[in-house]
Amino acid sequence: MLIPSHPFELVVVEASLSRRVNANSQLRQYLLSHVYKLIKKGEC
Repeated sequence: MLIPSHPFELVVVEASLSRRVNANSQLRQYLLSHVYKLIKKGEC
């Protein structure tokens, strides 16, 4: 765990983590939607 020495550093770390979580969530939604489409078409 990172312990920032300045409050601004904490904001930067939190923003970075938030972006990473958001990107992972979007990727997961994208993959799930494509898998669902393939299953619906009967290609899996």
